[in-house]
Amino acid sequence: MVPGLKPAEGNSERRSFWQACRAWMRTYGRPRQSLNPAAEHLTTGRSGERRAYEYLCGQGYTIVARNYRQPGAREEIDFIAWEGGELVMIEVKTRGADDWRGPEAGVDADKLRHLRKLAGSYARRHGIARFRLDVLAIEGTLEDAPLIRLHRGKNEAAHAPG
Repeated sequence: MVPGLKPAEGNSERRSFWQACRAWMRTYGRPRQSLNPAAEHLTTGRSGERRAYEYLCGQGYTIVARNYRQPGAREEIDFIAWEGGELVMIEVKTRGADDWRGPEAGVDADKLRHLRKLAGSYARRHGIARFRLDVLAIEGTLEDAPLIRLHRGKNEAAHAPG
């Protein structure tokens, strides 16, 4: 029996396990994702993206899209922005202070290849010939002042493939 669920009078034997689970979900709702300890990296990533948004706006970027994902694609671009007259795709990587690898380690050649392909698709769809791919690395605790490093031009001003 599901904890906290009181069966209806007289039909406790006839109720299946799944019926009891559905009744429990209707009564108590779905558990929040933050209760899942495996999702801690998602919370860190979301906090890092909020900090990145503030940082990028302070650096003069004009954000036009967040978490852009092409239908059917696994990868996403964290931010799409304009800096001056240049379209910039920004990948944000956040690592805690106790992580021995820097955030940049999360952006390897394979990740860059996927990001370039997705960025090129976005640029073609919007009729833009050139774009730049930046990586924003955030390291440390987000409650304190984390170390933020912006790596501009990780693709050296790529052309959108035609």
